[in-house]
Amino acid sequence: MATGGPCYTGPANTENIGECHGGTMTCQPGAGPACQNEVFPVQEVCGGGQDEDCDGFVDEGCGGECVPYETEPCYEGAPETENVGICEAGYRQCYSTGTGWSPCYDQVLPEAADLCGNDLDDDCDGSQNDETCVMPTAQGVWVDWDHGSDDTGDGSFDNPWKTIVKGYQSGKKLVHAKADADGTVYLESLNLGSQNHDITLKGWGPTRPVISGHFHIVHCYDCTIENFELRYPKPGQLEQDPQSTIDAVHNYRNTWRDIVLTAPDGLPAGKDLANCHHGYDNLFIDVVIDDVVFAPSADNGNFGFIDWHDHGSGSQFIRVSLGDNFSAAPGSGPNINITFLSAWGYCDNWPDGVTAVRSCLAAGLDLQSMVPGQTSFTAVKLGCYLITEAPTGFMVANNTFTDIVAGSVNGIVLENYQQFEPLVTSNIIGPFYGEQSTGLQAGFAAMISYSDIFQVATPVGGDAALGVGTISDPPKFANPNFGNYHLGAGSPCIDTGDPALLDADGTATDMGAYGGPYGDW
Repeated sequence: MATGGPCYTGPANTENIGECHGGTMTCQPGAGPACQNEVFPVQEVCGGGQDEDCDGFVDEGCGGECVPYETEPCYEGAPETENVGICEAGYRQCYSTGTGWSPCYDQVLPEAADLCGNDLDDDCDGSQNDETCVMPTAQGVWVDWDHGSDDTGDGSFDNPWKTIVKGYQSGKKLVHAKADADGTVYLESLNLGSQNHDITLKGWGPTRPVISGHFHIVHCYDCTIENFELRYPKPGQLEQDPQSTIDAVHNYRNTWRDIVLTAPDGLPAGKDLANCHHGYDNLFIDVVIDDVVFAPSADNGNFGFIDWHDHGSGSQFIRVSLGDNFSAAPGSGPNINITFLSAWGYCDNWPDGVTAVRSCLAAGLDLQSMVPGQTSFTAVKLGCYLITEAPTGFMVANNTFTDIVAGSVNGIVLENYQQFEPLVTSNIIGPFYGEQSTGLQAGFAAMISYSDIFQVATPVGGDAALGVGTISDPPKFANPNFGNYHLGAGSPCIDTGDPALLDADGTATDMGAYGGPYGDW
């Protein structure tokens, strides 16, 4: 073969397949011509997204492996019901190692039959025929949270809990709670679950029903709590202050959707709005934290908003945001320390999902003006321990943490063993106003990419590093003075996020909470 020409000496039928390609015939001194720079087949690398063994298949033989952190639609109902009526597909996410998929998050499956009078196709058969529907009590119960029961339900303002408990303990899997305009109900402690699974507790009515008390959900798997305000109880309402409004114990694959977490009567220091012990693979989606009063306390004010800290791994936080009504009660301080989102737990291949924080917004919070002493704020804190097998990973993408005033401000804090590479990308972090501020702090090798870290004293700390696509320019929000943190015209964060995370309209992703596939809110 003449030197200078193309050549390939690999196995037959592999040239120009996958990663394999030929080289160039080059004369070697003292050895004659040889084919240089050719690529032969090698063993398939699972999760790499490439055809390394050059057989025309990507990641075959890997048991359904995938590109790390990618998402794809999923639906576990009958195929003919998908996207019909109330039914919708959800999504699942690939582990950081590319060795498998998470559970299917946020799918809506058909009910056994239509519910009469709600004008919805609940069984997803394409029709809304009241002649074949059932009254709500046939598959669930209605609880009227107004001042007395009426013909549409079997509950009462005075004792709604017994009605709810009666419903799910008798095998009713769907419980509707209806509130009239003045339908706030002050409650004691509800124990939901206790080995009863697949329960849906849904708020209905002209206003969002309010649960003021202790929402204790125990051993509830594949349960959904939707469209409620969950309010920390007022002082004296319960015999003692609970650890949190939501206290989840041994829960798996539960969904908290369209929830508002509040504490207008005071959140005691050392308490949380949502707390878990063994809360694997939970989904928080479209959750707002607002109307919180920080109560004075002798321990100088450590508060958690969502503290999914003890075996809360595999949980996903999507479109979780801070409102604009926060204050400290007289006598608070001298210190207030707040963590917005925290998740800790095992990070091996059980539980099943990736711990992910996506399309979340924390903005416009001025702690320093609330109390005279030292204040601190951490937007996201993730960690894991007891790694024994392949970890499922962390993902922090398309979030906006901005306009925070405190003595110390941290955007993202990652703490875990050096077993996997987290994906931290497409975030907007800063400006932070305080004596100390950090964009990404990590106790292991971690990198932030395609993100804007602006007006932050220490962009990365610990073992964290800046990766490809990071910038430090003013993000140019649309109108931050009025709480509008969408990107304005000419923002350098438009179309400059991670190219693997497209916007909802299919264009290149924008950085921040309103970009990426989950930013359409």
